[in-house]
Amino acid sequence: MFDHPVDHVPGLALLEAADQAARALLSPASLAPTAIEATYWRYVEFDQPCRIEAESLAEPGSVRVTGVQEGEPAFRVDFRTGG
Repeated sequence: MFDHPVDHVPGLALLEAADQAARALLSPASLAPTAIEATYWRYVEFDQPCRIEAESLAEPGSVRVTGVQEGEPAFRVDFRTGG
């Protein structure tokens, strides 16, 4: 999947995890964001589980996904529909 070895989970893989979690939360409705905002606070390491949590936002069809590792937020992705 990646062209070089890494010692942590790449951000692109975390974005894919967030996309899958958002789609699962909204199912059977589809995910159709008009904007995506990703924030990464720390590396997600391979040797510990990373819990992916998805929640609906106030805007219909908008979702926030947070990755939590060792009890601390590691990243957040907001999928927004613009209303």
